[in-house]
Amino acid sequence: MEAILHIMRDTILTFDNNTSRQIKGTAIGVSSSVAIAEIFVHVFFESQRTRYQGRPPIYYRYIDDIFGIMIGPPENLSAFHTWANSIHPNLRFTMEHNARDLSFLDTTISINTATRRLETKAYYKSTNLHTYLQYDSSHLLPLKNSFPTPCALD
Repeated sequence: MEAILHIMRDTILTFDNNTSRQIKGTAIGVSSSVAIAEIFVHVFFESQRTRYQGRPPIYYRYIDDIFGIMIGPPENLSAFHTWANSIHPNLRFTMEHNARDLSFLDTTISINTATRRLETKAYYKSTNLHTYLQYDSSHLLPLKNSFPTPCALD
């Protein structure tokens, strides 16, 4: 606990010849910042969410990405989103919703209207250039050999 408080209270940064002491949150670029944020969200938000009557019955969270399926009218989803943004001043959630498909992490999840089952396919952000390292590049051999390679099926 002392180490976490030290990171959060005693970070000094200099920008444009101005030196400041960070008084809220964790410093950008500090390796422990993600872990501290994850612990905070897990301990605070998850304890509140489990007590909320209108929570989504299907709910998955990976660090700061949440996927859920809400049953009922769209107002239930809006109410949950409003509630989530009201429980702590430092937590802010955005929401994307669609009745047919939604992208979560690197996956697009859709509902097959005929079978009413969930289906998945790979999702690529529009910024993905699909560029790959050529094996004959000047990179070190151990780095090139560490990349996964496709398997040929006979």
